[in-house]
Amino acid sequence: MIPPTRRKYSPPTLNPYNPSGSHSKLKPTFLASVCPNQIRKRRIQSQAADKPKDVKILSSDSVVEGSQVTLRCESVGNPPADTYQWKKVCSGMEMRLKGSTHELQIQVSAEDESCAYYCRAGNVIGDQDSEPKHFNVQYAA
Repeated sequence: MIPPTRRKYSPPTLNPYNPSGSHSKLKPTFLASVCPNQIRKRRIQSQAADKPKDVKILSSDSVVEGSQVTLRCESVGNPPADTYQWKKVCSGMEMRLKGSTHELQIQVSAEDESCAYYCRAGNVIGDQDSEPKHFNVQYAA
Protein backbone atom coordinates (compact mmCIF):
# COMPACT_ATOMS: atom_id res chain seq x y z
CA MET A 1 0.00 0.00 0.00
CA ILE A 2 1.28 3.47 -0.85
CA PRO A 3 1.56 5.67 2.26
CA PRO A 4 -0.53 8.85 2.20
CA THR A 5 1.13 12.20 1.55
CA ARG A 6 0.59 14.74 4.31
CA ARG A 7 0.04 18.41 3.64
CA LYS A 8 0.04 20.97 6.40
CA TYR A 9 -2.52 23.73 6.22
CA SER A 10 -1.88 26.94 8.13
CA PRO A 11 -4.53 29.32 9.43
CA PRO A 12 -5.16 32.67 7.74
CA THR A 13 -3.26 35.70 9.02
CA LEU A 14 -4.83 38.16 11.43
CA ASN A 15 -6.88 40.99 10.06
CA PRO A 16 -4.72 44.18 10.17
CA TYR A 17 -7.82 46.20 11.11
CA ASN A 18 -8.48 43.92 14.09
CA PRO A 19 -5.03 42.81 15.35
CA SER A 20 -6.39 41.35 18.56
CA GLY A 21 -8.25 38.78 16.54
CA SER A 22 -11.14 38.81 18.99
CA HIS A 23 -13.76 38.74 16.25
CA SER A 24 -11.75 37.02 13.53
CA LYS A 25 -12.70 33.62 12.24
CA LEU A 26 -9.47 31.67 12.51
CA LYS A 27 -9.40 28.10 11.32
CA PRO A 28 -7.36 25.60 13.31
CA THR A 29 -4.22 24.06 11.85
CA PHE A 30 -4.72 20.44 10.75
CA LEU A 31 -3.09 17.73 8.66
CA ALA A 32 -4.90 16.19 5.69
CA SER A 33 -4.04 12.80 4.23
CA VAL A 34 -4.06 12.51 0.44
CA CYS A 35 -2.97 9.36 -1.39
CA PRO A 36 -0.91 9.90 -4.57
CA ASN A 37 -3.32 7.64 -6.51
CA GLN A 38 -6.23 9.91 -5.57
CA ILE A 39 -4.33 12.96 -6.87
CA ARG A 40 -3.63 11.17 -10.19
CA LYS A 41 -7.28 10.09 -10.56
CA ARG A 42 -8.51 13.62 -9.90
CA ARG A 43 -6.08 15.04 -12.47
CA ILE A 44 -7.29 12.59 -15.17
CA GLN A 45 -10.95 13.26 -14.35
CA SER A 46 -10.43 17.01 -14.62
CA GLN A 47 -9.27 16.70 -18.25
CA ALA A 48 -11.79 16.08 -21.02
CA ALA A 49 -11.91 12.42 -22.02
CA ASP A 50 -11.67 11.70 -25.74
CA LYS A 51 -10.82 8.97 -28.21
CA PRO A 52 -7.32 8.85 -29.74
CA LYS A 53 -6.62 11.54 -32.31
CA ASP A 54 -3.64 12.56 -34.45
CA VAL A 55 -2.99 8.85 -35.05
CA LYS A 56 0.13 8.39 -37.18
CA ILE A 57 2.61 5.71 -38.19
CA LEU A 58 6.26 6.53 -37.63
CA SER A 59 9.00 4.82 -39.66
CA SER A 60 11.41 5.67 -42.43
CA ASP A 61 9.91 6.37 -45.85
CA SER A 62 12.65 4.66 -47.87
CA VAL A 63 13.28 1.00 -47.13
CA VAL A 64 15.38 -1.73 -48.74
CA GLU A 65 13.61 -4.78 -50.16
CA GLY A 66 14.03 -7.74 -47.82
CA SER A 67 14.84 -5.64 -44.75
CA GLN A 68 13.00 -5.64 -41.42
CA VAL A 69 11.15 -2.41 -40.60
CA THR A 70 9.46 -1.41 -37.35
CA LEU A 71 6.25 0.60 -37.67
CA ARG A 72 5.25 2.60 -34.58
CA CYS A 73 1.70 3.85 -34.03
CA GLU A 74 1.42 7.08 -32.03
CA SER A 75 -1.65 9.01 -30.93
CA VAL A 76 -2.97 11.56 -28.46
CA GLY A 77 -5.93 10.77 -26.24
CA ASN A 78 -7.26 10.80 -22.69
CA PRO A 79 -7.01 8.11 -21.54
CA PRO A 80 -4.08 7.03 -23.73
CA ALA A 81 -4.65 4.36 -26.39
CA ASP A 82 -4.45 0.83 -25.05
CA THR A 83 -5.54 -1.23 -28.08
CA TYR A 84 -3.98 -1.34 -31.53
CA GLN A 85 -4.91 -2.99 -34.82
CA TRP A 86 -2.89 -3.07 -38.05
CA LYS A 87 -3.92 -3.55 -41.68
CA LYS A 88 -2.33 -3.48 -45.12
CA VAL A 89 -4.23 -2.43 -48.26
CA CYS A 90 -2.86 -3.50 -51.66
CA SER A 91 -4.79 -2.96 -54.91
CA GLY A 92 -8.02 -2.47 -52.99
CA MET A 93 -7.57 -5.71 -51.04
CA GLU A 94 -7.45 -5.31 -47.25
CA MET A 95 -5.41 -7.66 -45.07
CA ARG A 96 -5.42 -7.65 -41.28
CA LEU A 97 -1.95 -8.01 -39.85
CA LYS A 98 -0.93 -9.82 -36.69
CA GLY A 99 -0.07 -7.29 -34.05
CA SER A 100 -1.86 -5.80 -31.08
CA THR A 101 0.76 -3.42 -29.66
CA HIS A 102 1.85 0.05 -30.76
CA GLU A 103 4.75 -1.49 -32.75
CA LEU A 104 4.69 -3.85 -35.70
CA GLN A 105 7.67 -5.47 -37.41
CA ILE A 106 7.36 -6.26 -41.12
CA GLN A 107 9.57 -7.80 -43.77
CA VAL A 108 9.62 -5.40 -46.76
CA SER A 109 8.79 -6.91 -50.15
CA ALA A 110 8.62 -5.43 -53.66
CA GLU A 111 4.80 -5.23 -53.47
CA ASP A 112 5.00 -2.88 -50.46
CA GLU A 113 5.70 0.04 -52.77
CA SER A 114 2.10 -0.11 -54.03
CA CYS A 115 0.55 -0.82 -50.61
CA ALA A 116 -0.58 1.33 -47.71
CA TYR A 117 -0.30 0.47 -44.02
CA TYR A 118 -2.75 1.66 -41.37
CA CYS A 119 -2.94 1.43 -37.60
CA ARG A 120 -6.03 1.88 -35.47
CA ALA A 121 -5.51 3.18 -31.93
CA GLY A 122 -8.28 2.78 -29.38
CA ASN A 123 -9.23 3.47 -25.78
CA VAL A 124 -12.43 3.10 -23.73
CA ILE A 125 -13.95 6.16 -25.47
CA GLY A 126 -13.42 5.05 -29.09
CA ASP A 127 -10.85 4.45 -31.83
CA GLN A 128 -9.30 6.24 -34.79
CA ASP A 129 -7.42 5.12 -37.93
CA SER A 130 -4.13 6.61 -39.02
CA GLU A 131 -3.44 8.20 -42.37
CA PRO A 132 -1.94 5.69 -44.86
CA LYS A 133 1.79 4.96 -44.64
CA HIS A 134 3.48 4.35 -48.01
CA PHE A 135 7.04 3.16 -48.67
CA ASN A 136 9.57 3.94 -51.34
CA VAL A 137 11.16 0.50 -51.77
CA GLN A 138 14.82 0.39 -52.80
CA TYR A 139 15.65 -2.85 -54.58
CA ALA A 140 18.58 -4.92 -53.32
CA ALA A 141 21.41 -5.39 -55.84
